Amino acid sequence: MMTSAQIRQSFLDFFKEKQHTIVPSDNVGYTSRDGARIFTNAGMNQFVPIFLGERPADVDTWPGVLHKGLPTRAADTQKCIRAGGKHNDLEDVGLDTYHHTLFEMLGNWSFGDYFKKEAISWAWELVIERWKFPPTRVYATIYQPDPSKGDPADRDQEAWEIWAEKFRSIGLDPDIHIVNGNKKDNFWMMGDTGPCGPCTEIHIDLTPGPPNLDEDRQREGRKLVNGSDASCIEIWNNVFIQYNANPDGTFSPLPAKHVDTGMGFERVCSIIQGTKNFTDFENAKISNYDTDVFKPIFDELTKLSGKTYASTLPKANAQGNVVPVTEQEKIDVAFRVIADHIRTLSFAIADGIQPGNSDRNYTLRRILRRAVKYGRTLDFKEPFFYKLVDVLAAQMGDVFPELRAKKEQVKSVLKLEEEAFNRTLDRGMALFEEAATFIPKMDALVDHVDVTLAKFEGTDQELMEYFGDILWPDTTYDHKNTNIMYPVYLGAAEYGTPAQDKFADAVRELVDVSSENVGADKFTAVYLSDVREYLPKVRASKGVVSAEFAFQLYDTYGFPLDLTELMARERGLTVDTSGFEKLMDEQKERARAAMKKNVVALSEIETKTPTKFIGYDALDAEVKVLEVVSMKDKTAIVLDASSCYAEMGGQVGDTAQFIVGANTFVIGNTTKVGNTWLHFVEGEDAPTVGTSGRLAVDPARRHAIERHHTVTHILHWALHEVVSHEATQKGSNVGPDKLSFDFNSAALTAQQLADIERLVNERIVDNAPVSWTEVPYKDVQTRKDIMQLFGEKYPENVRVVQIGGAAGSLSGYSMELCGGTHTRHTGEIGLFRLSSESAVAAGIRRIEGIAGLEAYNLARAESDLLKALAGKVSAQGMHDIEKKIESLLDQQKALEKALKAAQQREASGRAKDLLAKAENNAIIVNLGDVDADYAVAVSDALKGNFNGVIVLAATAGGSVALIASVAKDLQAKVQAGKIIQTIAPIVGGKGGGKPDFARGGGKDVSKVDAALAEARKLCS
Repeated sequence: MMTSAQIRQSFLDFFKEKQHTIVPSDNVGYTSRDGARIFTNAGMNQFVPIFLGERPADVDTWPGVLHKGLPTRAADTQKCIRAGGKHNDLEDVGLDTYHHTLFEMLGNWSFGDYFKKEAISWAWELVIERWKFPPTRVYATIYQPDPSKGDPADRDQEAWEIWAEKFRSIGLDPDIHIVNGNKKDNFWMMGDTGPCGPCTEIHIDLTPGPPNLDEDRQREGRKLVNGSDASCIEIWNNVFIQYNANPDGTFSPLPAKHVDTGMGFERVCSIIQGTKNFTDFENAKISNYDTDVFKPIFDELTKLSGKTYASTLPKANAQGNVVPVTEQEKIDVAFRVIADHIRTLSFAIADGIQPGNSDRNYTLRRILRRAVKYGRTLDFKEPFFYKLVDVLAAQMGDVFPELRAKKEQVKSVLKLEEEAFNRTLDRGMALFEEAATFIPKMDALVDHVDVTLAKFEGTDQELMEYFGDILWPDTTYDHKNTNIMYPVYLGAAEYGTPAQDKFADAVRELVDVSSENVGADKFTAVYLSDVREYLPKVRASKGVVSAEFAFQLYDTYGFPLDLTELMARERGLTVDTSGFEKLMDEQKERARAAMKKNVVALSEIETKTPTKFIGYDALDAEVKVLEVVSMKDKTAIVLDASSCYAEMGGQVGDTAQFIVGANTFVIGNTTKVGNTWLHFVEGEDAPTVGTSGRLAVDPARRHAIERHHTVTHILHWALHEVVSHEATQKGSNVGPDKLSFDFNSAALTAQQLADIERLVNERIVDNAPVSWTEVPYKDVQTRKDIMQLFGEKYPENVRVVQIGGAAGSLSGYSMELCGGTHTRHTGEIGLFRLSSESAVAAGIRRIEGIAGLEAYNLARAESDLLKALAGKVSAQGMHDIEKKIESLLDQQKALEKALKAAQQREASGRAKDLLAKAENNAIIVNLGDVDADYAVAVSDALKGNFNGVIVLAATAGGSVALIASVAKDLQAKVQAGKIIQTIAPIVGGKGGGKPDFARGGGKDVSKVDAALAEARKLCS
């Protein structure tokens, strides 16, 4: 039985044989022709410009081509996402066997090349002859328009005849196996206008029975085609783009006809594997999730959760909603949802689309939060989702290498998002449970009041007494004894609509009036009229989660509306979605009113209050947004306080998270303008002015920067100790990955560099304290033991960072004026390595180094490299490497000498052959697949025996080398340099030289003969 990887590869290999160029999958992000940023939802998206004639068919020249075929034919496997807009499968994922938010579309395309005959014939060849689908279970559909409905074009008789020939060739009746389809099923359009055409689909009958069906069963199977029965499904659609839909509703034939096909990869895998390679349809389990496409993810989920997948499927309830009931059904739905969603999120993030607050970015956030919510079903309380990325990358990294390359980034983004949602998920779910409990109580109260008002025939005074008896049965005025009224009254304020709140309040007042025996006039005038006014409104809200509560879950707890709807369906409730959308529009209007200001010049920033920096002592801070500004293509927020270090003094700015409820905004950099900190927000979303939240600096990155900054100070001290006190700082750059330090000096010797590195590490292991203190600048201005940059303007009070000595005493061995962040002890640096020393300007040198984990990683990599080299040269341990390499170098020299001698002998022999073929005192020859050195050797061998013009070409490696030599007696007539300058452009290159000898080259091997022909003209 074929694995999924083999199925995918067999498809691609098949179309390689048909001279198709195999192109890589396009990005899952796609910008539509109207500028909308959407998801790639079909394999044809990247080829639209060719279909529209906006670019030629040139797929063989596209970057990353996996196999070069014809420029007019392409095939690939395309990552597609359908989770929004017209194609939205999100809400169905997990509840059945075949819906996905991400799937692979196998496809082949013809751009004005082959058409229906080849496309259908190859579809038949692959499905029936290669993959061995039982032909009696295979049906084809063709386009049959309905003139009464104004359907475009004519019946696709051509496709019918091609299919008929195929079915007849194996003794099957085409009238049974070819099914007519209407415009909806068998006519494809890109949009209301543009390229379009009929399509033909392949459907498979999966009903239980023998692999090959008799004619009666075949006729029964025909009835299932293009229906809603999952036992007969479409696997492949071939679209024949042959018309253009005009704005006036007419259809014109296109000058070039194209083929666009799409095959559902997961569906094909489920059929082949579910039927055990078509041997068992009786017990077949046709489920995309019961294939090896999903098994590795399921296995990892089992390992993480301790729960197992059992392939159960929930059924529709009385309301028509498919809701899992048993514990195993809930587990299996969670497995399917999580496995599907990790694929979508991982591929999208690897392609550069991250979860966010708008458009497709928000769709990803919705999908992620849906997966995290289902994780609770598997008892995941801590972040788990990101842990599935490793197994997915291992499984699919060969086909989609971007997933493997961006694996760590994908994990980081998912973990960050998951942590943000986890902070509010349990509280939000608990609130929903309270709301779900409140709703039936409110409904019961509504029913009771409704019946009471409809049937009661007494006076209002008697009605008041009746309310008191029914709703407040105890004589004692004690809220705890209430059996229905007060839980509803309290819940309405928190979970209900404004109408429900007012209704419950009015009913409560009725009860209070009754219990206190207040007069009927007040009762009638106020409370009873309120009950009667709001009753119709609350009656319409029965069984409905209020828009206000759904919006609270979204705005405060990060619950997307579809997640609230999901939880509601599980409890037989609905959600007021129209009311929710109205509240969303109102919020957007408020956001637009507080839109970020577009800053052209930094001086236009309105906030004048200095940012309170607390980042020396704290990495987290509760802060408030004072201003949101946009500068070119970047958005920054100004906060009242910040724990982020702003880029200055050579130290890069901090990155962080700004956490608002369940939403997280990523701060990608921090800079300052005057005393105002600018926190640059990644992505297109930003918090609004007035938003409060928690600012959390990335601690691992900050600590790495601190190690590099502190070791920079020690390096400066060591430089003075080893080189000279005159070697002073001219600049520095301190980041998480490395440090660079510029200073004035001559080049350092290897011994000086070794001494500096040793001294720095000696000071690190001393574990001296690192401290800082603020002092008046006038007190330290003249102290030569405190490093300060010459010409720098310092404020009235300065910060002195000292290493060693007593804190605050200004008695350390290293003391510098510095505003940066540092470790508390030198031992925290761990290890320091010098990585390079070079010149950057006249008299200025630059040292680069790494510290901490970066230094360890370098040492580890070098050690691993030495071990690998030792193995490659068969050394007995690393100490034996040098001896082995010296031996190999000696062997190499001997081989090169022997090779050169052999090449000269070969060249001499070739030269003798060429001498015999000289014409008109010239030897102009293409030597073929040899390199330039060989051509020079042949030229040198000819010179001693031939007093004429020599022009040689060599074409090894797919490029052209040209050699020209002209004897002295002929240089008045023709020069070698002139020959090369003339013929090199013919092969797409250039060259030149002296009159006696010249060289050149180019890349177009096909033009070599033309170039040599031109050389012959120059010599004639």
